[in-house]
Amino acid sequence: VKITDFGIARIADQVPLTATGQVMGTVQYLSPEQASGHAASPSTDIYSLGIVAYEALAGKRPFGGESQVAIAMAQINDVPPPLPDTIAEPVRNLILSCIAKKPVDRPDSAANLARASQALRRGDVQSAADAVPQVLGLTGISDATLVLPRNTEPGATTVLNIPAGKPGDERKGKRSPWTWPLVALVGVLVIVLVSSVIALLSSGNGGGAQTSTAAPNPTRTTTSPTPSPTKTVPTPTPTLVNVNKAAYVGKSSDDVSAALQALGMGVNMKQDKDAPSPDLVGKVYDLNPTGNLKVGELITVFYYGPTPTLKVPNAPTLSPAVPGNAVTAGGTFDVVWSSYQQCPSGLPLVGYIINVAGGTPINESAGSSGYQGIDVPNAPGTSFDVTIQVTCGQLTSSPSAALTLNIN
Repeated sequence: VKITDFGIARIADQVPLTATGQVMGTVQYLSPEQASGHAASPSTDIYSLGIVAYEALAGKRPFGGESQVAIAMAQINDVPPPLPDTIAEPVRNLILSCIAKKPVDRPDSAANLARASQALRRGDVQSAADAVPQVLGLTGISDATLVLPRNTEPGATTVLNIPAGKPGDERKGKRSPWTWPLVALVGVLVIVLVSSVIALLSSGNGGGAQTSTAAPNPTRTTTSPTPSPTKTVPTPTPTLVNVNKAAYVGKSSDDVSAALQALGMGVNMKQDKDAPSPDLVGKVYDLNPTGNLKVGELITVFYYGPTPTLKVPNAPTLSPAVPGNAVTAGGTFDVVWSSYQQCPSGLPLVGYIINVAGGTPINESAGSSGYQGIDVPNAPGTSFDVTIQVTCGQLTSSPSAALTLNIN
């Protein structure tokens, strides 16, 4: 016994998965019209049933491929391999008609398919052809009325051409070679019909289902089928992109913007901080949002602007104050200055630099407010200047106004 699961061809109240509103289902049993983006119809179920019957008789599916897309394209374009010759020709014709590319070339209804299957099981090829003319190998039905072949005697039943056996074969109960293939086909057909009724009842679709007329029609007229356009099933585009902040922080804003746009992301560049040092000007320091993002989502990129300009500190003063700022040649002097409170936000005060003309700069800590014991050049009658600078973070201000000292 072979149990086959052929998937769900279509559920009426399920959320659509494609732009045309179709539920793709199991691609190995997908009809060409569904794979091409057209609406499903009762003929779609007959196609899926034909695939199942083919697999039950041949032991494999008629169409395969390395991917879902390749299988769907095979359903649209490829011709199924012939069924084994050990299966009777009318049965092969019936199965292949079910998986015809064009819906018009398939059996008119599941009821006709069931009648044809039962007739073939009885060995009545003519009755099977009355229900499904393709049993006789007729394909490519045109707009003209199709006349089925009939026996010379009216009402005669066509009997399959089975070689006569030895006397007593019938007493031994020898089965026809069609018995088990047809039993499998009829069983699958019954399962499909019951499943379809249950799906229609549970879907709550108020449109109502149309019933097929059971009476066989010896002649029929069909309209020319509308050619089905061949569509290429697109490869799904990834919907998520992983954005790792560490991969972008510290890089130039232009490089980060180009990299994110290459991933299909929206970019909003925002310069909202002064660079704490000259080497960080124009460099990215943050992104938001990050992680697994949808393609096209907007990312704000934060980067440093130019370094700020520090305000010049006030000039130092002589301590103690002396009229004319006079100092003694070869002696020492002390200077003081006011505490600097104007470092930009985020840049702490690091210290002060004391510049004596002709001497080496002197560095003082941030908490200092003066310096003692600076040497006076031994050059009476001359003068020299003293200035200070401040350091905030990694930035240093310009020199202050000069304190000019006169040497006595």
